[in-house]
Amino acid sequence: MDAAEAAGLVARAAVEMTGALTKKSSAAIRQQRYRDRNEASRRNASECDESVTNHNETVTRYADAEASRNVTERNESITRYDRPLSSLENKNRKKGERLSEIWSPSDADRDFARKLGWSETQIDAEAANFRDYWIAKPGSGGCKLDWPATWRKWTRSSKIKPAGSPAVPVGQPVSGFYAKFGSEEQDAWDAYRKAREGKSFPRDSKGGWHHTSQWPPGYTPNPSAGQADAPRLRTMQ
Repeated sequence: MDAAEAAGLVARAAVEMTGALTKKSSAAIRQQRYRDRNEASRRNASECDESVTNHNETVTRYADAEASRNVTERNESITRYDRPLSSLENKNRKKGERLSEIWSPSDADRDFARKLGWSETQIDAEAANFRDYWIAKPGSGGCKLDWPATWRKWTRSSKIKPAGSPAVPVGQPVSGFYAKFGSEEQDAWDAYRKAREGKSFPRDSKGGWHHTSQWPPGYTPNPSAGQADAPRLRTMQ
């Protein structure tokens, strides 16, 4: 083998070795990239698992806190409603009742109607109307907490006119003083009651009313009021 052939073989061997090294280097690069991708995937999976774990722990803690708060509030509510109710609360919880079919006005009910100047016949007739109306009233509208108060309101709102004789309040003697319409006595008694109850005394068919005395307590009459028969004119306002 001459020198030229030997040089050619050496050159060819060098080229083949360079190609092998290049091929090996490319394979090594691909393998390194593969390892890098696997490592990145592993880190991502680990981070995802950690995030899910933290989320689950947060949800669990929140759920436990909510459950504990709900139990506490429920126990406090039970404690509040298990305590004995006061007398005022018991009164407010009272339910209305319907009027009995055999209802009739009590003595106090009749006395109140008498104060309005009603006769016994008028009281009996209006009591029958009252009973029939409320017995026939349907639903909750026919239930009342205080039937005597309902009777008093009914009689005050009634269009029944007094029978004609002066009405005498309960416990007041018939021999009491009769204040005529337009008299100083009537004005004095009206002022006395308005100062205490905010309303004047009722009137009978003649416009007057019976009182226990001529003058209310603490009132100083006008000196000219002693002339009981002296006419007093009232001007129209």
